[in-house]
Amino acid sequence: MTHSPNAVSFAMVASRGYIGHAAGLITNLREFYPETEIIVCAQDEQTRRAFADCGDANVTCATGEEVWGPANWRNITSRMSVPERAFASKSALCAWAVETRERPVLLLDSDLLFLSAIDDVIETLTLHGLMLVPGRHPWQDWRKTARFGLFSAGVIGIGPAGLRAAQAWRAMCFEACIASPFAGTYYEQKYLDYFVSDPSLKILNDPGINVSQTLLGVLTPEKGADGAWRVSDGTPLRMYHSSRSTDESMELARMKADYNRRGLEAFGLDTAGSAPREERTGNRIGLAALVRWMRIGGALEALAHGLDGFTRRLLLWHRVLTLKDHSLRERMAEAKRRHDLHRALEDRAFSAKAADPEAP
Repeated sequence: MTHSPNAVSFAMVASRGYIGHAAGLITNLREFYPETEIIVCAQDEQTRRAFADCGDANVTCATGEEVWGPANWRNITSRMSVPERAFASKSALCAWAVETRERPVLLLDSDLLFLSAIDDVIETLTLHGLMLVPGRHPWQDWRKTARFGLFSAGVIGIGPAGLRAAQAWRAMCFEACIASPFAGTYYEQKYLDYFVSDPSLKILNDPGINVSQTLLGVLTPEKGADGAWRVSDGTPLRMYHSSRSTDESMELARMKADYNRRGLEAFGLDTAGSAPREERTGNRIGLAALVRWMRIGGALEALAHGLDGFTRRLLLWHRVLTLKDHSLRERMAEAKRRHDLHRALEDRAFSAKAADPEAP
């Protein structure tokens, strides 16, 4: 299956800590799609210089200000950290790309590794307004899904029919792009849950797409004697996500690192060292430096997690103290016993699943 180079545009967000990853992904993609447009949304001047004139005529470098608009960009750079504005800019990039290109855009995290072409994925995207990839946490890990959301923001497809969804996602991310269980948000990613009922949505259930370190125990990718990578059910592994938690000694991670090195060399960029993936915003001196030294951001995140647990416990004990069923002593004893009962129910469900994959 072949497609016109203009069938879709690939897109990614990059900041100075991800220049190597972005260069590597461009080099990687060019092995399969030599003429397809690749849009890089540069979050800072260093990244803009790296890709504005990289020698590839089909690479477009757009700034954060360009995709958000000057007023919106000035606003988010005044109140969001560098990682937060990069996460939020995924939504703005998707909306901007579809608005200006009037064709589907496939948003990719720059730390992805392509092992083969994805023509069928592109074909799917041309037929649907939205295309999302499940997070794939096993149902036993439902708490992870509750925290991180149903879908992964590492691979997202949006076409003209999904433009309004992209614009809505952009508005959500502009308002708040933080990880707060108390607020029910996880950066840009959990907002994707709200599009599950969109009639134009296609959920891409291919287990060989967007396999990350957190899924290795579930999908267990292995390299066969023929040199091809497959996940546990035999599906070809076509897209590996070399995320922050990746074990860099893994062969797949080394392959991604090699593409990064080759990409930096091809674009004439510095390969001597790599900046940290996440940068913090603010001045090096003054109040911003003091706030970072005091780790106020981490303290606020811990407070949000604490408030979440406190609220649930408060509601629990309110019920225990106010219900009329049973005596107060019995209700208190049952409240304390709930952990053992819950664990027994989980053990029964998980052992049944392990013994019989078709078990309900």
